[in-house]
Amino acid sequence: MINEYPARLRLYHFDVYRLNDYSEFEDLGYEEYFGGRGVVVIEWAEKISKLLPENTLFINFEYIDENKRRIVIEGPEKRLKEINTDIKNGGCLRWL
Repeated sequence: MINEYPARLRLYHFDVYRLNDYSEFEDLGYEEYFGGRGVVVIEWAEKISKLLPENTLFINFEYIDENKRRIVIEGPEKRLKEINTDIKNGGCLRWL
């Protein structure tokens, strides 16, 4: 359910597909991951939406056709403006 990948910023990958209810996620000690210095990626995040921090970014990949995808990023307006500015300034994202 949780995989950890070492890198410059540690990546925590949660796959919550098998959860029946967000309360099952609480038993995993998720708070330490959300409050740490790393990146948390959650598949099926809608299952635990009640537990996600206010500044959460939702990144969805939509299939256009076999070779094309659309990336949709949703989140707090301030964070989206920061991302937009970073992309305009050469694509260096400073999210942490």
